[in-house]
Amino acid sequence: MSQVAQTQQQYLSDSRAYAPNLATLQSATQLTIPQGVSTYYTITLTSPSATTYLITATPIAGTSQQSDGALTLDNTGAGTPSGYW
Repeated sequence: MSQVAQTQQQYLSDSRAYAPNLATLQSATQLTIPQGVSTYYTITLTSPSATTYLITATPIAGTSQQSDGALTLDNTGAGTPSGYW
């Protein structure tokens, strides 16, 4: 998630807006989600405006991370749930 956030900052510098979704960010920057993450979580990126974004890591059912619940990180650096950050 930190890598996605850092890449969003790079995208913002280049485009003057955050990428609207993960596919756009990946296409523009060659960002890849590490296999060690994608095996356990589905990563999504939403950007409701040019100046905000929310990254969500949702555990994949049947994995050891399943009980974690969704993890989020936003453009201010705030993450939930607080016990994981």
